[in-house]
Amino acid sequence: GLRLAQRLHYDSRNELYESISRSPMLRFKKILVHIDSRQAEHPALAIATEIAKANQAELMLADIIPDVAAQARLFPGETKHIADQISEAKSHKLKSLCEAAEASGISASYTLLPAPTSLSLIREAVRGDYDLLVKDSKGDASSMWGLFGTTATRLLRHSPCPTLLVKPELGDQGSRGRFARVVAAVDADSHDELYMDLNERIIAHAEAVCRPEGCAFEIVSAWSVQSENLLKSHMKEEEFELLCEKTKAMAKTRFDELVDKSEAGAKAEHCRLLHGEVASKFPCSPTRIALTYSCSARLGGLGSPAC
Repeated sequence: GLRLAQRLHYDSRNELYESISRSPMLRFKKILVHIDSRQAEHPALAIATEIAKANQAELMLADIIPDVAAQARLFPGETKHIADQISEAKSHKLKSLCEAAEASGISASYTLLPAPTSLSLIREAVRGDYDLLVKDSKGDASSMWGLFGTTATRLLRHSPCPTLLVKPELGDQGSRGRFARVVAAVDADSHDELYMDLNERIIAHAEAVCRPEGCAFEIVSAWSVQSENLLKSHMKEEEFELLCEKTKAMAKTRFDELVDKSEAGAKAEHCRLLHGEVASKFPCSPTRIALTYSCSARLGGLGSPAC
């Protein structure tokens, strides 16, 4: 299943980077939202609704039908009627959610997908050519430690479209004020053209999510000297300081060019250039700058723009 998901991801990468050339002021048009109809509250849907309103986008609500047949050996009789009842109940709940969304002026429809969840959502995202996938970051029954559940982790790695994972408690804070600050974490120190294009897309996605919330918007990047600790111990102090100054100046120039080039970047309240490795610096940022939401991405075999 994951191999197929990864192949679908690879097939869609060219389309992903072609979309970078679109208008820098990003507008989501088609949003796929995962719904667990067993839950009483749906924080992912609440946030997706706000984004849809701000972008005049369409919503597609998707729930998963469990594989009852796989458990057939545990039942003494036929199991088809059980699957039919589950589908009917889920359809009824999704229909009511769509009606509520349409009552607020949003075009909404629903679909039922087969298990497993991550693979079906990836297939649907490819089939429907969605701009954004929204899902709760973790289910109530998840055994995974940390912020993300198993499905959320797989979507971050293999989703063919930008993915917004929502902490469950955000849905209890009303339609405004869920995010105090949105941070676009970019790698402006890279010389790779694809990375630079991806940076612009990260900023655009962060601004698009920030827009309906009316919250602070910030762009953060980091710079470092390659093999910094090794060079520091083998160079004269004044030589090493000069190397750092020149490296920082080059990184700042690229960072400023990135921000100036992006229409969405002009709306950033702060633009921060931090000293340190990107991978080690950004995980520290939430504690230091009271981060409540971040938008970042990676290139390579795993990952597309992910929020």
